Amino acid sequence: MIRRALGIATLASVLVLVPVAALWGIRSFTDERVEGIDLAPRPVVMAVDATEEDFSVPGQLQVSWEAPRTLRSPVPQGIVTKVYVRRGDRIGDGDRVLQVDGVDRIAVRTESPFYRPLHVGSRGEDVVALERWLVARELLDDDADDYYGTATGAAVEILSVALGAERTTEFAAEWIVWLPAESLDVGSVAASIGSMAPPLGEDLIAEPRRIRRADLAVSEGFTAPPGDLVMVVRDTRVALGLDGSVTTPEAVVLLGELLSPEDTVIGVEIATLRPVQVVRAPVTAVMSGGEGSLCVWLDATDGFEERKVVVVSSTVSGVALVTDGLVSGDRVLVNPASILLDPTCT
Repeated sequence: MIRRALGIATLASVLVLVPVAALWGIRSFTDERVEGIDLAPRPVVMAVDATEEDFSVPGQLQVSWEAPRTLRSPVPQGIVTKVYVRRGDRIGDGDRVLQVDGVDRIAVRTESPFYRPLHVGSRGEDVVALERWLVARELLDDDADDYYGTATGAAVEILSVALGAERTTEFAAEWIVWLPAESLDVGSVAASIGSMAPPLGEDLIAEPRRIRRADLAVSEGFTAPPGDLVMVVRDTRVALGLDGSVTTPEAVVLLGELLSPEDTVIGVEIATLRPVQVVRAPVTAVMSGGEGSLCVWLDATDGFEERKVVVVSSTVSGVALVTDGLVSGDRVLVNPASILLDPTCT
């Protein structure tokens, strides 16, 4: 056992000492020396290629809404027995709007609303307005003045019967839904058959909410794509103007249908209408400079020269999509940050 242990120890010593001695011999009797490994970075140059890409960038749409015009209820109380209008209709002068307690209420366009009952002997500007309206409807064959005479009473009697009210020569303001414009588009109706009519002065009809202004901006850190653009809002494509703005009437109408008045700031996508030609370059080749300028460094005969570029976006695979400044075949320096003393754009 002791001899065997001594043998193993001797063998181990030989295995260690022989390589050491050999290395000492090489170093002592030859002129060769082990030099340090060269770790200096070397320029990497590659040719870029052109392709067509469909892509989009995130954006933000800020919307302000117009306050809708309304028609107000003319009746103090009553049960709605008919509703003549619905969303999408257009109400004009003389149109029936609804029926309350069996009496029709009609839209009338005048400078100001009627506010009191009128009868033979009444005077005032509202008498003039009523008579002008009766003349226009061919119910009164007389000149309008500020006196409610028997002829006016007779015309009102015809009107009362046509509306389903009791026959009378006295004009009731509650027959009239005042129309503040030549016409009004119906967006909502606050009345339904069998329900109580909205109280006097409350909103009865409201026009659709319309967008007053819509401002579109590309999210920070992104550049708007070139060419014809569309905005994708809730999976719907909305065409943009030539300057990339939401200015076309069609776009405003479509947005009004897609959005609600509660939507004031909306995240959107700004996408190309059709594929755009771009040059694909490594992201590492793109350098930045003052005021957001971007550039690459091209391989030249006497080194590398700077070239300004416009980058639309970059892919997750590390490729920059360049729309201006490069053409297919250009040779770019892939690692300028490691090679150039100052690779920033001038």
